[in-house]
Amino acid sequence: MSQAFMFMFPGVGSQCSGMGKTFYDQFQPVRDLFSEASDILHCDMHKLCFSPEKAAELDRLENAQVALLCVSVAAYRVLVEETGLEQGIYLGYSFGEYSALCCAGALAFADAVRLVRDRGAMIIDTIAAIEGSMAWVVNLKAEPVEQICRRLQQEDEKIFISAYDSPIKTSISGTRQALAKAGEQVVRAGGIPLPIKMSGPFHSPLMQPAADRFRPVLDTYSYKAPKFPVISNLTARPYETAEEIAHHLTFHLVNPIRWQASLEFAFEQGATTSIEIGPKNVLTYLLKENTGNTGMYTIDTVQALKGLQRDISAKREQYLKFIAKSLTIINGTRNYNEDLQEYEEKVLSVFRKMQALYKQVECRAVVPDADLCQNIIEMLGNALSAKKLTDGEVAAHIKKVAGML
Repeated sequence: MSQAFMFMFPGVGSQCSGMGKTFYDQFQPVRDLFSEASDILHCDMHKLCFSPEKAAELDRLENAQVALLCVSVAAYRVLVEETGLEQGIYLGYSFGEYSALCCAGALAFADAVRLVRDRGAMIIDTIAAIEGSMAWVVNLKAEPVEQICRRLQQEDEKIFISAYDSPIKTSISGTRQALAKAGEQVVRAGGIPLPIKMSGPFHSPLMQPAADRFRPVLDTYSYKAPKFPVISNLTARPYETAEEIAHHLTFHLVNPIRWQASLEFAFEQGATTSIEIGPKNVLTYLLKENTGNTGMYTIDTVQALKGLQRDISAKREQYLKFIAKSLTIINGTRNYNEDLQEYEEKVLSVFRKMQALYKQVECRAVVPDADLCQNIIEMLGNALSAKKLTDGEVAAHIKKVAGML
């Protein structure tokens, strides 16, 4: 079965003062989540996220990560409660993978908070000992960037691709000297290097000391197989077992983010609608660079959530009419099949299944999508054929119903 919805969770850089406040103000479970995180971290998450005077403190790596985790998970829980949406593919950019794993049921929220806190501390210790940073490379395909890195590595420079974001956007990590040399070659190749402020050489072999320290910590926690597919930044494929999680999150620190390949996999699985859960719309922007063929939402405020709810409600009503029309056609067309057992098995049983789907859509147990549409059309065609209608009559009825969507 394809996955129509793709839930995307942002990484560091999306944080901003005031993020998540409308959810905090209107939903008690969000306030409870903030309190839980505050107790674990021994800091006031409310002040950190919402107080303008704390903006500089929020931008510190160790604070940005835990704050984004808290806001993203809170927004996700409100989304599920208010819309019923949760079936889909989950992706998190960089540390956002922790939010994805948490929301997909693989990692308890309290454990995610502690892991992200410890991860941030170890990363900070590592980058303090390295004269390194990152830069985006835009307007240039990945292959020439890879060639630049290889050439400089042959000169003993430490420079690596740290993210594959889109067909014309990557990021590179390395020492400041190597980044400067790489930037010059990027310009000559027709690309644009953009230094990333307040960063270290993330997702590169330079982070190996952090990975070595973090793996034993990861091994002390318990994980579950995700309830829904979570695409790993490391492999660009879904986690298959709970045992993979500690391994992938360790090597995630020293290997590039395979975001473009992750999106391509999601599209192959049938993703048609993206929902970015968290502040800003960085991942939605990247999605536009990869494809223009998906519906896109960013759930960063209650107002944005209500917009999504309106669209889902309209789609649900449309599909309810579509199913009702299909039921009417099955019930109202003449039956030419005199085999009562076959009629029971291939017509009445299909009719009952379709009625059950109608009720599931009506009570929000099922979210209408392209799979549901195809399923209903196949059921309708099978039932009409079992009634011994001609192929032309069956095709005419299906065309009539399909035209409603």
